[in-house]
Formats: sequence, structure tokens, C-alpha cells
Amino acid sequence: MSKILAIFLLVPALAQAAIQFAEPNRESREFGFIGMERVKITSPAGRITISPMPLNKTLIVFNKRGFTEECATFADRSIDLHDLTIAVTRPQGSHCEADIEIQVPKEVSLEIATETGSVDIKGMEGNLNFTIGSGSLTADGGTLKKVSGKVGSGRVDLKSVAQGGTMDIGSGQINVTFSADPKGDFVVKSGSGDVNLMFPKGMRLKSELGSAAGTLENEFGFDQMSPFALKVNTGAGDIRVKSY
Repeated sequence: MSKILAIFLLVPALAQAAIQFAEPNRESREFGFIGMERVKITSPAGRITISPMPLNKTLIVFNKRGFTEECATFADRSIDLHDLTIAVTRPQGSHCEADIEIQVPKEVSLEIATETGSVDIKGMEGNLNFTIGSGSLTADGGTLKKVSGKVGSGRVDLKSVAQGGTMDIGSGQINVTFSADPKGDFVVKSGSGDVNLMFPKGMRLKSELGSAAGTLENEFGFDQMSPFALKVNTGAGDIRVKSY
């Protein structure tokens, strides 16, 4: 009887071990969503994918690539439950790369920091703050609120933004489409690269554009009475402000 009991207790452990063996480079974490306001993501390298959660739980999946023993993954909520922190950590000089799949409430604010890689955001509707050393960021399928970002070199594509913000890019291209009746101010600074901004047709803009070596195209002109102020400066690159 004792042998049968021992085998019975061992079966779940063996099953779990088999799962871990089958996917040794994949880790997943689940959390509740009530009270969550902000998601903070830090990763040295890899692709980050963010989308709304389909069920009543948040899900984080780490797909580890190029991991050494010094690399580590982290995911946890703050004591007050307002923040969810997700990170891949590495000692100085180590290479740690992971693709991260994240499913969270669509209304949360996002804070993203990555040294190199890509960020793909689908269907999110909160504020967005990001810092990317080199790589790309794309957001579509939802209307973001305020957007602030810094990119060393790369490309930014935002399909729908409802409020203003700031954008600072060393080299690369910025493409932003604003939703109907956006609010606030939007300031863009680019060292080299084109800036393409789209606004609803008939919107009034208080726009100031400047480029040291590039062409300027502005369908809206300058309206002192506009509630939305736009300021764009590039060192070398074209600036296009068009309607849709």
C-alpha cells in the first residue's frame, strides 16, 4: 500500500518535470488584475509584445534566448497592487536576451525600457512611456492617451494617439496618427530622420516646424487660437504634417 501511495504522489512531480524539460527556456507567470494601474517593463534585448488580457487574469511569458546562468527573470506586483513590474536582469557584461509576451488590462499605463529590440503593442488604451536604445516600437489597434518616448536609433509607429506628449529620437523615423480632437501639446526632437504626423482633416493646429537640412510640409499652418500646440525640430530630416 505504501509503495502505491508513493507512486501516486510521484506522478504529479514527474508530470511537472516533464513539462519543464519540454520547455526549459519558457517561463510563465499569472497575476490578478484588480487595482492594477501601471506596468513597468525592463529588458536588455529581445522582442516585447503587449496586448489586452482575454481572461480575468494577467499573463507574462518569458521566452529565453541567449540566456546564461547569470541572467534572471522577474515579475511581481507592488504591495499596494497598483504596479506590475516585469524585468529581465543581467550582470554587467553578460548577454541576456528574451522575448516577453504580456497580457494586461488595456487601460493600464505602460513604462518600457529596453536596450535593443522591438516593442509591439496591440489594443492598449493607457499612457505610454518608453526608452529604447536601438530598435522599433509599433502601437495599433487601440487609442493611446499621452505618449512620451526616447529612442537612440530606430523607428516609432503609433497608429492612434488621443493626447500630446514628447518624442526624442537620435536617428530614425517617427510616424504618429492622432485621433479625432486630440488634447494637449506634442513636442518632437529628432537628430536625423523623417517625422510624419497625421491629424483629422479640418483640425486647428498651433504648429512650429524647423529643420536644419530637410523639407517642411504642413497642411494646417499656424493657428494661434488652437488648443493643440505642435512643435517639431529635426537636424536632418523631412517633416510632414498632413490630414486624413
